[in-house]
Amino acid sequence: MLAALVGALLLFAAPASAQTTLWSATLTVKNLGSGIGYGCWNGSATPSARCSTAATLSNDDFNHGGVDYHVSAIISSAGNLDVAFDKAIPQSLRTTATLNVGSNAYTLASASFSNSNKTMSWVGNSAEIPLLTLNSNVSLSLVLPQQMQTLSVEATPPCGSTVTDLSVQPSHVLVLDPAPAADTIVEFRWVAGDSAGPWGETGLPIRPSGRSDSVAHNPFADLRNLRPGFEGFEFRLQSDHSVMAECTWTLREGSVRTPPPLPPPPP
Repeated sequence: MLAALVGALLLFAAPASAQTTLWSATLTVKNLGSGIGYGCWNGSATPSARCSTAATLSNDDFNHGGVDYHVSAIISSAGNLDVAFDKAIPQSLRTTATLNVGSNAYTLASASFSNSNKTMSWVGNSAEIPLLTLNSNVSLSLVLPQQMQTLSVEATPPCGSTVTDLSVQPSHVLVLDPAPAADTIVEFRWVAGDSAGPWGETGLPIRPSGRSDSVAHNPFADLRNLRPGFEGFEFRLQSDHSVMAECTWTLREGSVRTPPPLPPPPP
């Protein structure tokens, strides 16, 4: 039996916004025995009622921060919900994550934690925390608010600088924060004053490291000849056009100025 609940806490549903799913599964609700409740529990003497049984809980683990967590209990009773893992839930999840159980959402920040932060518990009335129905299939997920992504450009010469040697060949690396889970395609276009070219793929995605490979361009002189008024490039994520970055330069022809001769010395 799980540790006793500590106090009654309000439940807060996460707002409908972009979210990142950390874990998802389907639970086939089992009877865990008199005085325990419904759900799944690795302490059950009946193998089919254990969370580690794939036919009962389709997915019992997730990885966060390089650490694997396994679900050891999901126990529903009248007005109560207990969920336990094999390791302590880190503070970063206890303050930000939301557990979705069917159509109900429970924030971890509104839970009480026990068993060295391995067990999270919610207490309320039957409307706030409905009892899971025996033998029903319930969708579960642990979600995080989606972080805002920022795209930036590390260029040589630096973006925004003045370039007088147009024989220089510029290069750049794109940086995406937070880093993507998989290769992420970026689109680009050249800009010249108030005009711009068509969007197209760079062909060099941003890697899970958060950085693209280095991209070298034609010399500034060639770029300006090919695209009169050329100033630089704009970039955007193919999957989200609102995530953009720009790298432009002020291009000026360099010249060597010969100073006028000094006046002759006075007689």
